[in-house]
Amino acid sequence: MTGFWKLSLLAATAVALTACSPGSPPRDGTAVLGDDPRVIVHDFSFGQDMLLVLTLEYVPEHGCLLVHTNDAETGEPVEVLAPIWPSDVEPLHEDGRIGVTVPEVGALVDGDAFTSGGSHTDASDLNEVPDLPGECLPEGGFVTINQGSVERGAPDPDLV
Repeated sequence: MTGFWKLSLLAATAVALTACSPGSPPRDGTAVLGDDPRVIVHDFSFGQDMLLVLTLEYVPEHGCLLVHTNDAETGEPVEVLAPIWPSDVEPLHEDGRIGVTVPEVGALVDGDAFTSGGSHTDASDLNEVPDLPGECLPEGGFVTINQGSVERGAPDPDLV
């Protein structure tokens, strides 16, 4: 086999492996990244853009992340949901910090408050429900977080 054909075969193999990489979600689908924490990511081509006021929670017994929705005006907790993050978010577990790394925002860890655009998502809206322990899939369902919408901290109540 000549050098040209070897390089062509290697390039074709790399493209095939990249397209089928286990960490990337299929178009309009979800995937689970990492072991501890496990992070659900999406590649949805659609999405509502409601203001979400959230607090991140790490569940160490099951190695997953949940979010608590908070009332935008009072800051009071409303419900617990499993977050479905944009596909560019990565699990974070280093130096005792556990959470996610969000491009352009940095680390969000257990206890951090943040806002984002997104919406509640029912399991019936997903092509496939992520394979996670039941404690990682609360009865409240899921919340989809839109790409590029995460901001650190709670909103100013006078602006909501």
